[in-house]
Amino acid sequence: MNVALKKSGNSFVIPVPKAILELFGYQEGSKFEIHTENDQMVIRAKDTRSQKFEAVANKVLSENEDLFRSLAGK
Repeated sequence: MNVALKKSGNSFVIPVPKAILELFGYQEGSKFEIHTENDQMVIRAKDTRSQKFEAVANKVLSENEDLFRSLAGK
């Protein structure tokens, strides 16, 4: 798959198809590290397990907000 860099303010963005992001459980705000290795740019996710846990926790919280508020007495 080929993609083109896009300018965004003072930075550049590499568009990643939604299907790929969903496959790995990435969402807006997911953290990545970027470095060079053997004349190549390498992009790696930072601690994918905690990102997936956070995504699942946020989903559970949003789907059960009323329940959690009643348990908290608010």
